[in-house]
Amino acid sequence: MWETLNEALTNINTKDDYLARRDARQAEQDAQREREQQQREMGQWRAELWACPSCGGDVDPGHTAQDGYQPQRGGLCPVCERARRELEAERIAAQERTGIVARLRGRSADR
Repeated sequence: MWETLNEALTNINTKDDYLARRDARQAEQDAQREREQQQREMGQWRAELWACPSCGGDVDPGHTAQDGYQPQRGGLCPVCERARRELEAERIAAQERTGIVARLRGRSADR
């Protein structure tokens, strides 16, 4: 590690002061490297996201919803997928109800 000329010339104390400053510089450099690594990782994570075709929000492929849904590339976000499943279940239930009612009506009309 090196020091600026001004810092080197103002070293009036012991080697311990120099080592303390060196350790502080090393800690700052380590912290800077860590921040840069985190920024690279965040950039990689952001590159993996895609926009939900339904709501336009970011979809994280590593996220698993409470019901176990894990989005596939280009698929819906967990919130939109849950809404789609609920609507589909309601549609099926409505078809079953109307199908039963329609059959009962048809039977009563035949009598």
